[in-house]
Amino acid sequence: MKIADLIQWFETWANPAWQEKWDNCGWQIQPDIVNEPARVLVCLTPTLAVMEEAIALTQQSTPVNLIFAHHPLIFSPLKSVRQGDPIGDMVHQRSPIR
Repeated sequence: MKIADLIQWFETWANPAWQEKWDNCGWQIQPDIVNEPARVLVCLTPTLAVMEEAIALTQQSTPVNLIFAHHPLIFSPLKSVRQGDPIGDMVHQRSPIR
């Protein structure tokens, strides 16, 4: 199943229109690979450890190209993306996923 098809299926099951006004669902960092087969790592909360696990799995021949999380990576407006900040550290990760 392609990533785009997985997201479409999921949004049919959990319609984004049902979200609360304060909620932040949907793509946070949209990959440019939505037409590739989905190789998904599922988690509750996206953390640096989850991202490192995805990279490690990819390096061990179990490629991951999508992290599908219940909680959003970005909930409040970001003021910066810098190293030393958890979100900044994830954004700055060099991933061999591509």
